[in-house]
Amino acid sequence: MTVHHLTGLPVAVRSLTKKGVHVINGKVVDYEFTGPVLEEVLSSGRAVKTVPTSGLYEGVPVSAVPIFDYTGELVGVVGVVAYMTIAELGEEINLLDLFKGHPDIVDRVRECIKKILNDRASSL
Repeated sequence: MTVHHLTGLPVAVRSLTKKGVHVINGKVVDYEFTGPVLEEVLSSGRAVKTVPTSGLYEGVPVSAVPIFDYTGELVGVVGVVAYMTIAELGEEINLLDLFKGHPDIVDRVRECIKKILNDRASSL
């Protein structure tokens, strides 16, 4: 939740041994979440900035980093949507302002969030 509250962006966190949580709009929408970028970080132990070609966030910029314990052992991963763009700009910005010239990205993120919320409502 902390990373989500800092960025306002969808966030996923999982451990090496268990699927994790997916946080959107201040709420955990999935308690068994993983995705190809999270899995790549868990396999490599390295940060990844990419636009996935599969999974829930296909076509949307994603950044994920490994989490290490005090001994340096990989224990998990945290990922955020569209973070690489913000980090590269090095300043605090409004995502809608950033993507005004790229409505396809904004629409894709909205579609992803809508699908997640609908899937969660269906499973209750």
